Amino acid sequence: MGKKETAMTPYQAFRHEMEKPSVLEQFAAVLPKHIGLDKFKRVCFTAFAQSDDLEKCSQTSVLGACMQAATDGLLPDGREAAIVKFKNEAAYMPMVAGVLKKIRNSGQLKSINAEVVHEADEYDAWADEGGQHFKFRKARKDRGAAICTIAYATTLDGGFYFEEMSEEEMGDIEACARSKNIWQGPFRDQMKKKSILHRISKRLPMSSDIETLFSRDEDLYEMPGKDAPREEAPVVHDSASLAEKMKPVEAEVVEEEPVPVREPGEDDLI
Repeated sequence: MGKKETAMTPYQAFRHEMEKPSVLEQFAAVLPKHIGLDKFKRVCFTAFAQSDDLEKCSQTSVLGACMQAATDGLLPDGREAAIVKFKNEAAYMPMVAGVLKKIRNSGQLKSINAEVVHEADEYDAWADEGGQHFKFRKARKDRGAAICTIAYATTLDGGFYFEEMSEEEMGDIEACARSKNIWQGPFRDQMKKKSILHRISKRLPMSSDIETLFSRDEDLYEMPGKDAPREEAPVVHDSASLAEKMKPVEAEVVEEEPVPVREPGEDDLI
């Protein structure tokens, strides 16, 4: 009798599919010059190996999410971007570090940042005849409950922009999320910061690729008026089916950082 063939694990099947020349050509065509193809592959392999959820998603959706990250020039390492399970399919989600990286690299702003403000932090915001002002300093420990989220930016010509969103406003946005778990645990502050950055971005000089980045995870929310078409990332073809069980694998570890007004509408969401 011949040897019985052993089915590939989901991780092995994902690596096999992504290593195909036709698939690698598609990734190489969209990746920016500062991200090498080998590095991007390693990060994708690690992201898959470290997630218990992605093995339950279709291989096509995982590869498609990786392609969106490549198109945006972000690494799906849990810091710049993440690939998460959403409705049994893999979804690409830009993270705050990735959003700020794209905006800063655009060369259109001098600085931009976002912070979640807590009760024990030193914080004040006011406007007078000299314009908008704010003061913020994090408490060293025991910061208390969150009270609001702020974003601020300075343009190259010295213009200053500031936004503040209350916890109540953030709660309204969270209520629209189709998957509540993206607003829980280590992702919570990420979602708050992305929401405030999306709002302030509408007042800032932004390129079309930044606007596309902000639209990436609109499908994670249930909002009225969402039927308008939006740009889609290239779809990776030539995918194979996955095995149902995943064995433990060793993969290169990509370090992560700990994660981690008006009625809000679709434009407030990223």
